[in-house]
Amino acid sequence: MPFTVEGVGKHIRSLWLWLLEHDNTIFGIVLGLIAIDNWRTLIARVDEYWIYLINGIYLTPFLSLLTISFSTLYVTAISVILLTASKPVARYHTAMPNLLAVLAGFGVYAFVLLPPAEERLIAIYVPLALLAAGAGLVVYALLWLRRSFSVTPQARRIVQTGPYAWVRHPMYVGNILSIMGLGLMIGTPVSMSLAAATCALQVCRAHYEDKLMAATFDDYEAYMSKVNAFIPRIGRTALAAMMSISIISFAGIDEAAAQGKGRADPNAGARCQAWHQKALSGQWFSTQDGKEFVTTEAKQEALMSTPACKEFFQLQSRCEQAWIDVLVSDGTPERRKAEAVLLSTLESAPACKAIIGFEGVCTTLRSHSRGKQLSTRLQSILKECADGSIGRRTSGMLRPAL
Repeated sequence: MPFTVEGVGKHIRSLWLWLLEHDNTIFGIVLGLIAIDNWRTLIARVDEYWIYLINGIYLTPFLSLLTISFSTLYVTAISVILLTASKPVARYHTAMPNLLAVLAGFGVYAFVLLPPAEERLIAIYVPLALLAAGAGLVVYALLWLRRSFSVTPQARRIVQTGPYAWVRHPMYVGNILSIMGLGLMIGTPVSMSLAAATCALQVCRAHYEDKLMAATFDDYEAYMSKVNAFIPRIGRTALAAMMSISIISFAGIDEAAAQGKGRADPNAGARCQAWHQKALSGQWFSTQDGKEFVTTEAKQEALMSTPACKEFFQLQSRCEQAWIDVLVSDGTPERRKAEAVLLSTLESAPACKAIIGFEGVCTTLRSHSRGKQLSTRLQSILKECADGSIGRRTSGMLRPAL
């Protein structure tokens, strides 16, 4: 068959119509695979969260577990709904409404590609609370929407009860809360920009759905006249306050980033002194600190003549040796003994927490504390371990060979 533009166009139209006919099944399979991974993550996290709970660390693991549980239930339920969905009364056959809905639905997964901010300007509880509230609202809305759910705009019936008596799109309100939580969790200008763009897609998605529903059902315009799309008629002040907080947070993040770019270490002695003070104060080292420490490896002998550097390198060597003993331990009894020594070192020299780094310290704490309660000092470190994002934006101060 000869190649023609008309023939290619015909094949593209056929493929598009096939996708529209089977999109619910395709999305159901994709979301089913995501649900399986979510269940695996949830089961793996329960053991970790139990360690936090028996050591008196409640809020962070509770909010995290709540978010993961709601999200897992939601993705599992919608995958089943989509795989068993009936033919809609009406839907769009043009590209724009369908593609926007897909971007709005799956755009949140782009957040996993973004590195977190070096320093958190907002307490972890704020984004975690937004994530938990958003995930909970989505599950609650699904209890009322049920088999009328779809990823792309499809008209089946008008739902006016439950949360739909307050707003026309409660599920998208939940999505927006979760998206804001993700943006604040990562805490960078890029993540906040992505959050704003993804929230805008939710608004566009809702607009197309309203147009389709109004064109399909005569009663929908009366429903629109009584119920707002996103904001309950008594809740405009609360939303304005929330938007103000988001704008202030974004401005603060941007200002902090600009200030950070202007910082510079005047000399090696000042840098070592800053590292030493940071470790003694219990702060985690940033990834930039880790990169700068690596550059000193070949110069440590010369730097030992600088008093500030000598003091820090001696502390670093002590902490590093305790971690090496854990790494080279052979067999469970020997490893448990090495872990106990490491925890004892953390008790006597809290600065070792930052030098060994988040992953090493937190892994040892979780492993050694199963079924037992830690000391108050170690519990405070374990509490930080509940915020996994710390590990992605911090660095240990260990030699690269380790």
